Amino acid sequence: MDISFNALMELLGRYNEAIFPLQILGFLLSFVAVYFAFKKTRTSDWIVIGILIFFYLWNALVFWLPAALDGNTSAYVLVAIFIFEAGYLLYAGIEKTLSFHYPHSAYGIVGMILIVFGLVLYPLLGLMLGRVYPQWIFSPMFPCPMNIWVMGMLLMTDKPLPRCLVMVPFLWGILGFFWVTAGLTEDILLVFANITGAVVLWSRDLRYERELQKQIEAMRAAAESTE
Repeated sequence: MDISFNALMELLGRYNEAIFPLQILGFLLSFVAVYFAFKKTRTSDWIVIGILIFFYLWNALVFWLPAALDGNTSAYVLVAIFIFEAGYLLYAGIEKTLSFHYPHSAYGIVGMILIVFGLVLYPLLGLMLGRVYPQWIFSPMFPCPMNIWVMGMLLMTDKPLPRCLVMVPFLWGILGFFWVTAGLTEDILLVFANITGAVVLWSRDLRYERELQKQIEAMRAAAESTE
C-alpha cells in the first residue's frame, strides 16, 4: 500500500464530509441485516445478502475508487477485491449456499460479539484514541468496521459457507496489520476480530462437514444391512 497516515486522514475527512448523513444509513442497514438474521422469512436471506452486497459495492466504488483515481494506484486492487466479494455473495445467494439464521450456539455468540466490535467498540476506540469528525471512522460505510461486521454476520449462518466467501474479510484482517503500523491503532480490533472469526468459521464448517459425512456413512451402513 502506498498511502501515508496523513493522506489516509485526508481521505477519511473528505469522504466523511461528502457522504454525511449517509453514515446513519449504514447503521440502519446493518441493524436491519442483524434483525433478519434472527427472524427467518422467505425473503430474509436475500435482504441480508443485498445489504452485504451494498456495503461492498459502496466501499469499492465510493470509498476506494476515488482514492485510486486520485493517484493511489494500489486502491484499484481493493476496488477489485470488494467487487469480487459482492459478486461472490450474489452467486452464493443464487446457489442457496448462504443461509442466515441465528445459530443458538457458541458460534452465534461469537458472531454477535464481532458485530458489537464493528458497530460499537471500533468507533469508541477511535474516540479514545483522539479521532474526531471528520477523520472519525464510525460507520459500516467505512471498509474496516464494515468487514468486522461482515465477519460477525457470516457467523450468523446455519450451514457451511463456501470457503472463498470468508477469504476477503479474513485477508482484510491480515491487512489490518498494515493499517495499525500506518497509524490506525483502532484496527487492532480488525486484526483480532477477523482472524479469530475466520478460524472459528472454518472450524465450525469442518465440524459440520464431518457430522454430515458421519450421517451419510450411517445411512449407507443401514441401507446395506437391510439388503
